[in-house]
Amino acid sequence: MTLRAANGSSAAAIAGHVTMAMAAAAGFTPLRAERARASLAQALGVCTGAVELGLAAEPGVLMARIRAAPEQLAAMGRLLAELSPERVDDRLELRFVRPQLDVV
Repeated sequence: MTLRAANGSSAAAIAGHVTMAMAAAAGFTPLRAERARASLAQALGVCTGAVELGLAAEPGVLMARIRAAPEQLAAMGRLLAELSPERVDDRLELRFVRPQLDVV
């Protein structure tokens, strides 16, 4: 799924809702889905220029790709630093992974 916006800050809420839906498709718990939503919405909220958010879900994994101008990516990268985003050319890539629970 790809979301494109002329202004990232105005699309942050929509991106958050889409992230929640994709996180649910990946099988995340509501709390984990909310954390992914909040992180990506906050990052896009500081983007004053054009942005593209790509999301892909697999069982237990949500992958996010953010494309924007280099200075916008730098600002978003600082906000997402605790998630260890990978800078690849003109984009940031992140992986949200559902924690595995041990059966006792």
